[in-house]
Amino acid sequence: MTTIMPPQKGGAGGPGKKPAQGKGKALATDTLIHIVLDKSGSMESVRQATIEGFNRFRHDQLEVGGDALVSLTLFDSTVAEICSAVPLRELTDLDRTIYRPDGTTALYDAVGAAITRIDALIATKVVQPQRVLFAIITDGQENASRTYERAAIFDMVSVHEEAGWSFVFLGANIDSYAAGRSVGVAGTARTRDWIATPDEMARNMKVLSHATSRYRGEAAASANKADRAFFTDEDEKAGEE
Repeated sequence: MTTIMPPQKGGAGGPGKKPAQGKGKALATDTLIHIVLDKSGSMESVRQATIEGFNRFRHDQLEVGGDALVSLTLFDSTVAEICSAVPLRELTDLDRTIYRPDGTTALYDAVGAAITRIDALIATKVVQPQRVLFAIITDGQENASRTYERAAIFDMVSVHEEAGWSFVFLGANIDSYAAGRSVGVAGTARTRDWIATPDEMARNMKVLSHATSRYRGEAAASANKADRAFFTDEDEKAGEE
């Protein structure tokens, strides 16, 4: 797995900043948001919309307040860990130097690497989140993984869903429900179809952001329930604004 460490901007923690630990102590947080984002060559047509959508998501979540950490994994033929458990307030905007579509779609490797990374952070008590939101955004089917197979990812996702993690799958130009189910995303209203156009990507990220804000606003005991609907009509309406 490749780790990209871009320079910090304006003194704030850049997208590649390592997990904040506060003088060696565990970083307690309300929510850990991990986004696994496709940057295969076919995403070039929505490159700018993806960058702007991610940045809007970040700013929206800042307005919600509270305490949240963000991790970002990008993938094409390979997997790049852009940041791990960076405090939302320290994360800088995504830009075209970091998000550069190319290659094919190693979806299974990206998901497997991301889950393994979060597990390690929690096991070593670097972070202690009350809830974990794991969002997968892609515009195509898996076709390039070398480390993980579908069955292994299905088992990993299923086990972590049972442990209270919330997985969501947003897929363009594919049957997201079928694709999400194939990798273990089985919760209620946890998948969303979108079309790979700039306008639809913008709407996609608005819907995700609105749903995430609701998720973060609920008590952990309610938010972590497997039968909790993640995407609602209210979120879809917000995506049109």
